[in-house]
Amino acid sequence: MEGKDAEVEQIAEETEAEIPEEIPAMKAKEVLYCGVCGLPAEYCEFGPDFNRCKPWLIEHCPEIYPSLIKKEGEEGEEKEGEGEEEEKKKSKRGGKGVVKADKGPQKGGKDAELTITTSQKKGKKIVTTVSGLKGYGVNLKDAASVFKKKFASGASVTKEGDVDIQGDLSREVKQLIVENAEWNIPRKSIKIVESTKKRH
Repeated sequence: MEGKDAEVEQIAEETEAEIPEEIPAMKAKEVLYCGVCGLPAEYCEFGPDFNRCKPWLIEHCPEIYPSLIKKEGEEGEEKEGEGEEEEKKKSKRGGKGVVKADKGPQKGGKDAELTITTSQKKGKKIVTTVSGLKGYGVNLKDAASVFKKKFASGASVTKEGDVDIQGDLSREVKQLIVENAEWNIPRKSIKIVESTKKRH
């Protein structure tokens, strides 16, 4: 037993010698965020639009991108003209974040007709479909959220450009559309079609 106690004491002495009495305090690193894209300044080059961040980076943290200062000084105004041309090319191509123009009939068009159809889905479920809202310049996602809130039921935008609402709500939907002052859709142009065909 005495041998074991001696070993334990020796190990305890060795570990005490290894542990420093005072542990240095850790400091949090301060991170500078870009005022344009919101990313840390070191990561702006990987962000959505590095060209827009460059002036801010040159002004606020030139030490991170010293190459920007050299390029700006050497090329000057020639570089700015090229940047505008590149930006125009990007905007013409489209891609993520670019909102495409609505190609449907314009708001208040004479030939725009709004139809409200009820149809039976699988089982006993009934769906009310509103077609033609695009013809009056109504944002379909906003319309679907208005229907969701008003009728406390599911509503979604279909690929065909219609709004599907769960439940038999054709009369209520017509009343809501007529009363909505933002949409400005006359009662005469709304047609209700009752259908019992199953949708799949």
